[in-house]
Amino acid sequence: MVDTWVNHPEAVAKAVNKLRTFEALSPEITPKWSTDRSEACEWGGTVVCRHLLTSHSGRGIEIVGPGVDIPDAPLYTKYIKKTSEWRVQVAFGEVIDVTRKIRDPNREVTDWQVRNHSNGFIFARESGEPPSPSITLYALEAIKALGLDFGAVDIVWSNYYQRAYVLEVNSAPGMEGQTLDAYVEAFEARIEEMMA
Repeated sequence: MVDTWVNHPEAVAKAVNKLRTFEALSPEITPKWSTDRSEACEWGGTVVCRHLLTSHSGRGIEIVGPGVDIPDAPLYTKYIKKTSEWRVQVAFGEVIDVTRKIRDPNREVTDWQVRNHSNGFIFARESGEPPSPSITLYALEAIKALGLDFGAVDIVWSNYYQRAYVLEVNSAPGMEGQTLDAYVEAFEARIEEMMA
């Protein structure tokens, strides 16, 4: 029997650590980032301070506006004013699902800068097409650069900069409904391919 890994532990360890993720990705697809506080201070504008490198759901994020002292943190990224945010599911070199993060119509938004479930956002399928092919291309590039077989890539689009930015890669994304069906189909196809 062949010993086969899906999402090798080394790739997962890289993906769950925000700093290691940015180190692995091309600077062409990420926001400007640094581990140097003085460099982050020179950017001007709003800075995202990541106090936790292996968290999820926005934990450990502190957003510091212009003119406010930037605290010590292990990672800083330049805040990107986003027009839209997307989650692109990739499995075995193919995009299998794309959803847009939108305001939950049944809840109040508590934070427009960190768009997660607890702040009043959900993923929606019927909310338009990604504004650029770069959104899916960057997702494929990110998964490949991290050495993952599958994952969910969170990407923002900025009308101001007219470009996309990869924010993070989830190596164990939540799956339900159509997303789960897409993963089942991708894994079944992969198994068939391996058995052939």
